Order: sequence, then structure tokens, then C-alpha cells
Amino acid sequence: MYKSDVNIKHTNKSHLYWGIDKSSGDVVYIDDVVLRGLNCNCKCAACQGDFIARKGEKNVHHFAHQSNYDCVYANEIAVYLLVNKILSNCREIEVPCVKVKMGQRTLTAKKEEKVSVGRVYYHCDPEQYPPLLIAELGGAYTRIILSFDNYYTAEDYTLLEKEARENGWCCLSIRLPRINNERSINIQQIENSVKSALISKEWIRNRMGDETEKRIRERARTPGIIKGRTQNAYACPIHEREYNGIFYAFPNDCYNCDYNCSPDSECSCLAIDGYLNLNDLNSSAEKRMRRLADFQKEKDQIRKIKEQNLEKNRDYQTNNGYQWFRMDIKSLSEILGHANVQVTLQMYVHPSMDSKRSVLEAASVLSGILVGTE
Repeated sequence: MYKSDVNIKHTNKSHLYWGIDKSSGDVVYIDDVVLRGLNCNCKCAACQGDFIARKGEKNVHHFAHQSNYDCVYANEIAVYLLVNKILSNCREIEVPCVKVKMGQRTLTAKKEEKVSVGRVYYHCDPEQYPPLLIAELGGAYTRIILSFDNYYTAEDYTLLEKEARENGWCCLSIRLPRINNERSINIQQIENSVKSALISKEWIRNRMGDETEKRIRERARTPGIIKGRTQNAYACPIHEREYNGIFYAFPNDCYNCDYNCSPDSECSCLAIDGYLNLNDLNSSAEKRMRRLADFQKEKDQIRKIKEQNLEKNRDYQTNNGYQWFRMDIKSLSEILGHANVQVTLQMYVHPSMDSKRSVLEAASVLSGILVGTE
């Protein structure tokens, strides 16, 4: 027996367009009902109370409770019952791809596929929403969540993900159009969204995805630290920065790095042991390190090209009207009629922020080389 303590309610009451035919038990839409009033032979999906079919000439066709009591989620629960029936009667459905976080990247761990449908379980507590609908999809028990017109907030999805993890099941969201408008959705649309329509489906929690992300985190570790006077740096396996043959990265570099599993400026690096892509999780150490070496060569080549371009840019500036920068400061001071060199320096020499940053970084790394690495 499955159980859910999640209760998420945002909707205000509206017209009721969906009911249950008391004779057949089928979910029916108001316009598909022939007779009016109590003769419609329909009831509420939520409270099981008798419905009156109001199908006059002036107002929008809708159901109403004979008792004048309005169930807030009667429409939605009726559609849940319809989806329950669709799943119970079909052999397979399409499910979306499984995405995982690897460092700062989102990668596809498993492509979209068709999976078999096994046992289906449905339970609806009168005071609770959403109902509990669980289907065995490809051998994995999966809670089905119907999201009508983006009904759920980010906080709601976090709650549903937590519940799925605690119960050991997967959780699949199926987006459907808004249900509180006349003719906003029909049975064929619902059936298509359940059986196929991958664009309308998204994993809230997938067990295989969780297991893959756990394997990724277990393979990340902290690189060696290069101590500096102003700040420390990490020994960098992907050659982010280089000074005199020492490859390093600052914490800010690691924060934005594709191979860092830490959510902050601390470094938990996958690249140290050559885990650059998902395929590396199943590769030998020899293959991983060979690919890492190729990646390092490529990174070194890119950095060398950038340095060459910067040098060309400096040469261009020097050869196009900036030769006066080569003049010694004493001669320039006398030409300008300054009392001494200090006056010239104070008035005309203003280092840029980039220049200051470069000097600080070089000094930091240099001091690290002198101190040594851990």
C-alpha cells in the first residue's frame, strides 16, 4: 500500500466540466452528456455527490453539485481518474530523457524511450491534493503528477522530489492545458499526452539519474593547493592558467568550471582523475588519463594562440602612433617642463585594473612556487 503526505493546494473553485458517469464509471465531459439536470446520471469525481448538468442557452455548460457544495479539485481529480484508466489499459508509453548534473553541466544520461506499463495504483484522499497515482514504468514504480497550466511552483517540485526519494520511487510530471476553461482540454489530448507527447513530460525524480549523480560526486576530489601571499590557488588538471610551467586556477575559476562539483568557490574536481564526460564513469584509468592529456594539449594550444594574439595587438599599437611610450621618463619630464620625474608619474601614469590584476596573479603564483605545493 502506497501513501503520500504531500498536500499542495493553490486553485480557487471554478465551473465543473468533468464528471463520472454513474452507470459506466467513465470520465465524461459536460458537452458529451445528452440529458440535463439530474437526468445526466453523473457524479463528482472528488466527493461522489450527484451532479446536475446545466446546459442552458445563456450560460456556459457545466456541472453543479445537487447539494450546492463545490469541490475545488473536482475537475482535476476526474482527469486523474481518466489517466489512471488510460495507463491501466495501455502496454507502453514514452518517457523523456534522463538528465544529470556533472560539474556545472547538465548532460543526458539516458535517451527518451518507450517503456512497458505494469501495475497501476490510484488513491484519492478527500482532503488531499494531488491524488496518489503510481504506475510501474519499465519496472520502476513511478508517481505520476499532472501539472495543469504550470500549476506547481519550484518549491512544490522540491517537495515532490524529496517525497519520491524517501519512498524510493521515481516521479514523472505530465503538463496539461489549463482545465478551468471551457473546451481547454479534451480526452484525446489527455490520452496523447500520457502515451506520447514527450514535450509535455519531465522527470521530477529519476532513480537512475540519482544513482548516476552519486557516482559522479564520489569521483570528485580536491586538488593540491598552491600557497600564495595574497591568495591561494589550486593545482589545475585542465591547465586553466600557467606560470613558468606551473598550471593553476583561482577559486573564482573553479566556481565557473565545468568539472567542479562543489556549489561554491571550493573545488571538488572531476578532471583530476580524468572524468571529463559521462562515458568516463565506465572507462579505465588509462583511457581517462590519455583523454585528459589530449585535453591539456588542446587547452595549452588555445592559451598559446591567445598570448600570440595579445602580443600582435601590442606590436600593432606600438607601430601605429604609440612609440612615445618607449621614451624614458626623465626626457619626457623635461620636455613637459615638470619640476621632477615624480610630478610626471603622478599626473600621467595610471595603471589599469587589468594590469593590477595580472601583477597580483603573477606575484601570487610566484610566491606559491617559492613556498611549494601541498
